[in-house]
Amino acid sequence: AAPATAQVRDGWQRWETPSLRSLLHYLLHQSPSPASNSRLLVLREDAAAEAGEELHDAAVGDVGHLVFVVGDHIGLRPVAAGRLVADFGGRPISLGAQPLLTSQCITVLNHLADRQHPRRTSCSASKQ
Repeated sequence: AAPATAQVRDGWQRWETPSLRSLLHYLLHQSPSPASNSRLLVLREDAAAEAGEELHDAAVGDVGHLVFVVGDHIGLRPVAAGRLVADFGGRPISLGAQPLLTSQCITVLNHLADRQHPRRTSCSASKQ
C-alpha cells in the first residue's frame, strides 16, 4: 500500500507508512511523478564511493529522483544496509573519513545535491 501524505508544511511532506520498505518502494517506483531513473543512496562511513562522485554520476545519467537513507549516530546495521543495497539497488556512499553528526550529514548532502541538481532541488522549482 502506498503511504499517505499526512501533512505538507513549508514544502516538506510528512509520510505515514507501515514500514521503511513500503515507503522506499513508493518513492522509488510508484510516486505521483515516478522517475524512471530513481536512485537510492545509502550513507555509510565505510563506503568506498564518495557522495559527490555519486551525485555527479546521477546528474550526468539524468537521474530524476534521489532518495537518501541516513542512519543515526550509531549508523545503519550492516544487515539493514545490505538489504537496502540488495532489495532496492541502493548505492553506499561516504562523506569522507571524518565522522559527522547526522544533522551535519544532511546539510552536506543537501549542499552537494544542490550543486549537482540545482533545478531539481531549488525552492523555486518546487513551486512551479
